[in-house]
Amino acid sequence: MNDQTGSDSPVVSVVGVHKTYAHPTRPVRALAGVDLTIQRGELAVVMGASGSGKSTLLHLIGGLDRPDRGSVVVGGQDLAALSNRALTLFRRRRVGFVFQAFNLIGTLTAAENVALPMAIDRADRAAIRSRTAELLDLVGLTRRADHRPDAMSGGEQQRVAIARALLMDPEIILADEPTGNLDSTAGEGIWALFERLVSELGKTVCVVTHEPRASAHARRILVLADGRIAGRIDIDECKHDAALVATRYQELAGAVRPDAP
Repeated sequence: MNDQTGSDSPVVSVVGVHKTYAHPTRPVRALAGVDLTIQRGELAVVMGASGSGKSTLLHLIGGLDRPDRGSVVVGGQDLAALSNRALTLFRRRRVGFVFQAFNLIGTLTAAENVALPMAIDRADRAAIRSRTAELLDLVGLTRRADHRPDAMSGGEQQRVAIARALLMDPEIILADEPTGNLDSTAGEGIWALFERLVSELGKTVCVVTHEPRASAHARRILVLADGRIAGRIDIDECKHDAALVATRYQELAGAVRPDAP
């Protein structure tokens, strides 16, 4: 299925993307012809179960992997045209990543973790301090700047990760199951923060998740099943009700046949 939202210059354009991984017994097809656009200033959510291909899709958009065929364009840049070195710079400077496991460095403070991408780029120290302080304030962690990850809650660690993802003012924030390791209260805070980044700051965020609670914050939820976009959930029709979203998700995901050509 094709999901195109019709903008002159979407931040992300994925067209006809396929990805298969080698396996000792048989190849594993992760994506089988995915089309997707993400508009500037959008909180786009892709729902899918484990093995649906949602992490693979995020990795391709973020330049962490390359498709077997099809195109991925981010911020007007065709990723296939980039060398491996250029792709590394693209990831560092134009994409912000947020992962389920936080991926913070345990020996660094919150401020040092946030500052790391600019430090790697050898930016001016005063600029790094100013930008880091600004982002820690944005995520509500100014008083935790000197704390290391083991002294912070899971929700606080994820906020540090989000601040780090914002450091280079990227084209898009890509979040892979960002609330998967959090309790419901901390998770809701992360969803509210993403919504604020979009509504107040005009950021573009794409979250892949299996959680129906996304319905309270996203305007658009796409369902990925067996490597294909199975359909779109109408949030207004579901009245932002997580139970209705879950039911609609099951209907769409169940309609995809894994052996379809």
